[in-house]
Amino acid sequence: MASSRSPGEPRPDLPRLIVPFHPTAVSPLRISKAAHDVWQPIWLVDRSLPNVSENTVRFLGRIGPMVETTGLSPAAVANLVRPLNPGGITAYSEGELMGAAEVAAELGLHCHSVAVANRLTDKRAQREALRSAG
Repeated sequence: MASSRSPGEPRPDLPRLIVPFHPTAVSPLRISKAAHDVWQPIWLVDRSLPNVSENTVRFLGRIGPMVETTGLSPAAVANLVRPLNPGGITAYSEGELMGAAEVAAELGLHCHSVAVANRLTDKRAQREALRSAG
């Protein structure tokens, strides 16, 4: 039987996954629908990113818990997110990989390390890693 809950309705019984919002990533509505009855997204939103409007912020707050991260360090973001009991973190945009790795490290969540995130997003670091590996 299908659930009658809306995608953003809080579900304390579901695992929570941190999802840094990025305007060029997969649509938050698509993510929320995919997560429905499986896991609850905790949205991280940085208002300094291009195309992050008040409407976007309001929408994210309606489809799951939201934490504003504008100008905050990874440690500060982790302190704000910790009470929401996240079980993991993911990123749907290359631009969010490093931040996700940093917040994960602060929270002790499994994720790519900061060094791996750097290699995934920095061509010079990739080339150096490949060169040193032979």
